[in-house]
Amino acid sequence: MSMIILVAGIQSIPEIYYEAARIDGAGNWKQFFTITIPLLVPTLGFCVITNTIGSLQIFDQVYVMTQGGPLFRTETMVQYVYNRGFQIAPYDLGYASAIAETLFVMIAVITLLLYRYFIKKEKVDM
Repeated sequence: MSMIILVAGIQSIPEIYYEAARIDGAGNWKQFFTITIPLLVPTLGFCVITNTIGSLQIFDQVYVMTQGGPLFRTETMVQYVYNRGFQIAPYDLGYASAIAETLFVMIAVITLLLYRYFIKKEKVDM
């Protein structure tokens, strides 16, 4: 998904910028670092934020492959919520809810920090 979004972001960059850079004598690397990357900052920010949220919410791949083992070394926070709330008797739904709320706050703070970083980066590059 990120690759499709990044390709769309690259295709949305007007060709006139690259023409002007070629006329000024800029090579491919110079064009990449002075035109492509700065104009892709909003797209990169979106991809980084959505992938960070997705990585903090990962459950199915780890559960299918290892089920958190050996000795819970690969257990994620979402899997911990699932195990505490629905797998380990007695079912501790209150504790699982508290952990889920903590995960929500953690994701919200990280997302806000990344969003502010990319907003500043976009303003500096423009």
